[in-house]
Amino acid sequence: MEINFKDKNALVLGASSGIGYSIASQIATLGGKILLVGRNTIKLEQAVAQIKLNSSNQGIFGISADLTQENSVNDIVDKAHHLIDKLDFLILNTGGPTYHESILEVPAQEWYQYFQSMFMSQIKLVESFMPEMKQHGFGRIIAIGSSSIIEPIPGLGISNSLRPALIAWLKTLSLEVAAHGITINSVIPGKIDTERLAHLEAKRGKSISNIPMARYGTVTEMANAAVFLLSDYASYTTGSSIVIDGGMLKRSV
Repeated sequence: MEINFKDKNALVLGASSGIGYSIASQIATLGGKILLVGRNTIKLEQAVAQIKLNSSNQGIFGISADLTQENSVNDIVDKAHHLIDKLDFLILNTGGPTYHESILEVPAQEWYQYFQSMFMSQIKLVESFMPEMKQHGFGRIIAIGSSSIIEPIPGLGISNSLRPALIAWLKTLSLEVAAHGITINSVIPGKIDTERLAHLEAKRGKSISNIPMARYGTVTEMANAAVFLLSDYASYTTGSSIVIDGGMLKRSV
């Protein structure tokens, strides 16, 4: 199976590390032009430089943005239009929220903050790029989710609440835009070996006992699934979720 993203432009959120970085790296290696979005400017610059070096692809650019801020989407869109003529791939990927032992402990301000970054900013980005995707008759949108969409995770009440809302919004939109050559899918990770997982398991304890494969997944395995959904091999797949969890989740569908 050969995949080539030459002449394709991608915008990847949360791309300075972890899953977002791995997805951006694979797209770049396959010839795509990448706009990496991240909040930490130093980490973002390092990620851009490293991907350029690894892929021998000079079409890699960074856009620094904080999605908790309402004006961040306009800034991203404006900068993107200065760097590319159209957007083909949009990868929605946000950092996880604060850990709280009880959902009743979540301060109101945190709900507003994460609602902005994990929901409103995501749908505004989709809305901003949708007209040009319709105009060109092509688009691929992927949301990187969480197993909390399927089974609530203790201590992550914000994620349990907001991530399913975004997936439901995207599912609804996927039905409306399918006839325009635009697909919208999600990739749902189980326990993936990232800094975020290490941080969480420092609080709740490390365990692979509930994973039939008896190991954590890798960011490369997540990126492989995303690249497949971006490719022509997945052109008839939309409104779907691919779960990358080593068999951890106990649902049958």
